[in-house]
Amino acid sequence: MDRRVFLMRALALLATPITPAGAKEKGHKHKKEHFHVGFATKEMLKAVDEYMRELHAVPLPEVHRAPEGKAVRVNELHIELPIPDPQKLFPKNAQRGAVIVPEFHRAFLFEKRGDEWHMLPLKNAGVLGTAQTSSGYHTPRGYFMVYRKEGSGYSSRTYPPAPSGEPNMEYSVFFEKTGVATHKSHNFRAHPKTGERILLLDNSHGCVNLDEADAMVFYQTLQKGDVILVLPNVHQTGKRMSYREYIEQHRIKVPREQRIPEEEVIYVDPNDSQ
Repeated sequence: MDRRVFLMRALALLATPITPAGAKEKGHKHKKEHFHVGFATKEMLKAVDEYMRELHAVPLPEVHRAPEGKAVRVNELHIELPIPDPQKLFPKNAQRGAVIVPEFHRAFLFEKRGDEWHMLPLKNAGVLGTAQTSSGYHTPRGYFMVYRKEGSGYSSRTYPPAPSGEPNMEYSVFFEKTGVATHKSHNFRAHPKTGERILLLDNSHGCVNLDEADAMVFYQTLQKGDVILVLPNVHQTGKRMSYREYIEQHRIKVPREQRIPEEEVIYVDPNDSQ
């Protein structure tokens, strides 16, 4: 491993409050949509803005606005989205990473081979469920690094297992200090009559829910220190604001070298009406 890559990952892991093995996953509650800047450079934040502009040009289908817990066909969530550019969105020495787009219920997984980035195929096109629930749970937005993994047979120590008694957090890739992870979810299931794959939308305590095949690819691909970027919503009801307004309103501390010039971007606050 390149010495610079090793040092970057080591420093990031030291700076990340880690949920110890065996500790409880608390879930993630937020009243507002904070964006964790983390290790992002000014160039990376600009790339986030550019990609969010692209997403804003894509109409949000009605099925994506369905309330939490509503069962929808997985294939109904398959819509064409612009592909994020890992070369711009990830650190220069990153080797693997994921981009999560909760509003469109999609995930993208990337791996660098030589000098080129490759998007890895996902069985369900990266369809996922997150947390945007009436009970206040919320999937955190921003830049994070993988700090822990748990494989087959793993269950949350806070929330009960599936009704069938099966483990409820298999193939977990933890990336946020309160125990938020990508993992296999029983919210994906076969329709009892038709056998079609369905998903109970956003029925999560903060984690990113994946179907088993995709959860396994995430688990096998991502390693400690790899990047996970979770994007804010761009279509939900809310006030449009500039980057500076966004970080000031949410009290986000951004080092001077990471700041970008004030310009209109598509961050929104779900608590403000348009």
